[in-house]
Amino acid sequence: NESIIKITKGWFNETCPKSPVQKISFLRLDGDLFVSTWDVLNAFYDKVIPGGYIYVDDFGSFEGCRNAVDLYRAKYKIYEPMRFIRENQAMGRLNFEAVWWKKRTVE
Repeated sequence: NESIIKITKGWFNETCPKSPVQKISFLRLDGDLFVSTWDVLNAFYDKVIPGGYIYVDDFGSFEGCRNAVDLYRAKYKIYEPMRFIRENQAMGRLNFEAVWWKKRTVE
């Protein structure tokens, strides 16, 4: 239903904190860089419902993105296991591009 989708133009650090979104069941990040990934996690992670999913594109290919995710998870004691999205097989190795995890449910 397109009436519930709102596209906002602008930089993550300017638009995400002002977002009216209250609950998220699937948070997909594609910020590439440390600062953009960090900004989105800071603005939206707490809005992901327990049992919701976080999917981070570029975790395997951009060091800044990976560092932001690792630092955020460590800072906020997020220990849910990350699942790797495998891509093409190069030189006998499976490469990964993205990761996802399920936010812990309230106990």
